[in-house]
Amino acid sequence: MKSFSPLLLYYLIRQPLVYFFSNYSPASIKFDEDEAKTDLLITSKDNYYEIKEQTKPRILIDRGSYAIEPMGLDNSLYQSGGPYANKGSDNGTYIQQISGTSSILIESRNSGTCELLTDIVTHFLTWSGPLLCVSQGFKKFGIPLQVSSCSPAKEDTGLFQVTISIPWITEELWVYSEAGVKLKAFFATLQTGGASVSLPL
Repeated sequence: MKSFSPLLLYYLIRQPLVYFFSNYSPASIKFDEDEAKTDLLITSKDNYYEIKEQTKPRILIDRGSYAIEPMGLDNSLYQSGGPYANKGSDNGTYIQQISGTSSILIESRNSGTCELLTDIVTHFLTWSGPLLCVSQGFKKFGIPLQVSSCSPAKEDTGLFQVTISIPWITEELWVYSEAGVKLKAFFATLQTGGASVSLPL
């Protein structure tokens, strides 16, 4: 069955950017896994240890919040053969929709570098979005993209910032099996040493 994990969002955004900035970006902002060689930082927004004293341009990723919603009025039932086809068992496949907005914070001490990174990242996300949808099973990823203006950070840090909001929609499928319900009922009436034991459900 198809499942969703919030951990996927961070790597789904970071790994393609790492690949691109390692192989195709301008020479002045090349990414390298070696911290001593890299011109650019690409990491999580809450990675305080890595970004605290960082003076290089950086791309900070936040998976953002998301909502899980039912699909349809029948408890999100996606597919079922019914009790006759399943020999009396009420088994079925269910589906739910998960949607949210992740974000990228671009920071640089130079406004021109900040705008250049914004240009590259926005084009890369919109152009690679269809491929990410097909390969990772998303219904939508990155469109419509919302990009803020380039402005000084609120704190007196000497940094310029741009925020990019990345909307996405995916689905999750799971299987309900009546066998699991029957097994739970069996364990609830276990016999121990001749005495009946009732277990909390």
